[in-house]
Amino acid sequence: MQILPFLFIFSAASGGAALAAEPPPSALPELLQYAMKNNALYPTQQAQLNALEGKAQSAEATFFNNPVIDWSGGKKGPAAGNPEKVQQNEWGLGISQTFEIAGQQGYRQDIAHLSMNTFQAASLDTRNELRLITATLFYKILALQEKVRLENEAVALYSRAEALVSQQITSGSATRLDNNLATIERHLAENQLLVARQSLQDTRSELARFLLLSEDIIPELQGELDATTSVLPYTYNVLEQQLANTPKRRQLAWQEKQAAAELKLQKAARVPDITFGIRYSQDGPGNQREDLTTLSVSVPLPLFQRNEEAIGAAVTALTRSQLALDNFQNEQRQQLKNQWSKLDNLKKRAVILNDQVLPVTQMNKRLTRVAQEYGQSSLPDILLASQQILTAQRNRLDTLLDYQTTRLALENLANWPAERAQ
Repeated sequence: MQILPFLFIFSAASGGAALAAEPPPSALPELLQYAMKNNALYPTQQAQLNALEGKAQSAEATFFNNPVIDWSGGKKGPAAGNPEKVQQNEWGLGISQTFEIAGQQGYRQDIAHLSMNTFQAASLDTRNELRLITATLFYKILALQEKVRLENEAVALYSRAEALVSQQITSGSATRLDNNLATIERHLAENQLLVARQSLQDTRSELARFLLLSEDIIPELQGELDATTSVLPYTYNVLEQQLANTPKRRQLAWQEKQAAAELKLQKAARVPDITFGIRYSQDGPGNQREDLTTLSVSVPLPLFQRNEEAIGAAVTALTRSQLALDNFQNEQRQQLKNQWSKLDNLKKRAVILNDQVLPVTQMNKRLTRVAQEYGQSSLPDILLASQQILTAQRNRLDTLLDYQTTRLALENLANWPAERAQ
């Protein structure tokens, strides 16, 4: 069995503490490589690996039951009518070994190997989970950085509107109600800016905790949020074919085989073990000492204890593992279908926002500024146009982020590309 992949994973994770002070990259590909060395997922599996290695060593032992050595000794008083009254020293030494005769050792070795295979698949699944978390946080931060810039523009826009209304009040062309409307919109924009900044800070902190870093050294991330114009390198059928080879499904399949081997082991435990022993002893007076060598064979009678409890537990575990695999396969296919449909829906929405709404909002932004400068539009018209611009841009950011996170979840579900987890 190949154990180099997950041993390499843990050796990389163990070196993460020394690199924790190194600032992470600002681009996604380099950030993913950085996350493979510094993260909060892999160290938690090291204890499990140690336990599995100990289990494998125990299964490879020559005998499951250790040999038993016994010694006995004592003094026998003089027999009645013995005028010499001589005490006799007697002693004996024996060794016994219990042998399993129903193939239990082979089943234990199978269980140990299957446990290691299960762990390897779980490690690859954890690797994919690490990539998913890192990339999801990356795009979320990218979107929030854009949102903070957008809300800053909103505050500046409503501040100009408020200043313009103040001038118009002086000239008598605007009322106090117009001024209140502009002031309220500016305060609402400032509130939205504070919300965006807090969300950005919280997400940066989440990424820092995941990478075992301080938030202060995380740079401003750089990347392209809009991926809706790119052609996907896969089809639905391609992803569906890959579902059978995902690490999570392999993990559940190995667990089912492990449970089946455990059931065989517990059934084999019904067969009684045979104990062979040999013993050497000396007794009698010194001039008449007797040497005695005895052989013994013992077999417990399986009359009352038939290992029913352990067998019942093993049957339950096997049934649960089979149900878990079946349920996961059904859920996996349904999730793929739902995520693919959602991704297609988001792409259509992004196309509308990019091709139809965004150009108009950009034009309205220029027209609104001109109208503010020359007083060509009333304040309600300016506020309405500004609200539409901001709403469209916010919806666009939310849609692009939702598209990215859905795409990442879809690719992680189908283990795309497959070579990333080999």
